[in-house]
Amino acid sequence: MKVAGWLIVVLTLAIVVGCGGSKGGRPYQAIGPLAFVADYGSDTVSIIDTATNNVTNIAVGDGPIGVAVSPDLAKAYVANWFSNSVSVIDTKTNAVTATIPVGTNPHNIAITRDGATAYVADFGSNAVSVIDTATNAVVKSIPVGGTPTAVVLHPNGQALYSTNQASGDLSIIDVRTNTVTATVAAGAGPISLAFSPAGDRAYISNYPANTVSVMDTAGKTITSTIPVGKNPFGVAINPAGSRVYVVNANDATLSVIDTGTKSVIATVPVGQAPTNLAITSGGDRVYVTSMGSAGVYIIDTATNTVTATIGVGSQPEGIAIAD
Repeated sequence: MKVAGWLIVVLTLAIVVGCGGSKGGRPYQAIGPLAFVADYGSDTVSIIDTATNNVTNIAVGDGPIGVAVSPDLAKAYVANWFSNSVSVIDTKTNAVTATIPVGTNPHNIAITRDGATAYVADFGSNAVSVIDTATNAVVKSIPVGGTPTAVVLHPNGQALYSTNQASGDLSIIDVRTNTVTATVAAGAGPISLAFSPAGDRAYISNYPANTVSVMDTAGKTITSTIPVGKNPFGVAINPAGSRVYVVNANDATLSVIDTGTKSVIATVPVGQAPTNLAITSGGDRVYVTSMGSAGVYIIDTATNTVTATIGVGSQPEGIAIAD
């Protein structure tokens, strides 16, 4: 079993996008919305037809760990941890069309609304790589805090947040200038975050603290802290902004948070070592990757129950839904 450097780091501390976009230009007609899963252990991406749960596998780089899909749904970008590269997949042909060298141990990817730029959290370089998607070349490397794990675009489309696990803070990047405009304390070992639909709040998972911090993005201050399960990792919020979903890596559960009461209202058992998740655009289903179970768990958000488990490649990690 492969063990990523970030896992070693966060275990030491503890004893550690998905993507959105318009539906225009959808390359598929005969099949349902797709989920792209980075299979870290088998060096593949599993593509799930969410209407049938059929799976197609594509070979990518060494240690794929994060994945994002362009707003026009034409390309998927995959961060390869050991290859220090990003694979670009043509979603119509399921072929890798480019491999882009980036920083050390790329972990997560975000894409701007216009699809012109991809940002990569380079965990081992303490930086964010900026990719021009027209040329498939890195045009800048932006220094951020210690061991960035996730990059997430703010709903206003003008700011990118990097969660820096080792330094315990967030770097806020202006995407118009590709410069860091603020560094904000975020709690112990921040791993990932999700924004409310209006962008006024950010929900940040704190891996060693077993909590989720709620940040007022206007004031850049933490306003509350919510206890969740053991070692929270991936975070997602539903389109209504009423529920936040957090996977807890070391107790095999998903926490469901009511954003009004700021409390956990349900705990859903999922597979071993869940790390990431994605929610459908309608908010009716959450897909959770389980590294220890080599599967993706589908949760019905109306009942908070698992309705299906889909076998994918070895040690599934990042996931993005294109719908």
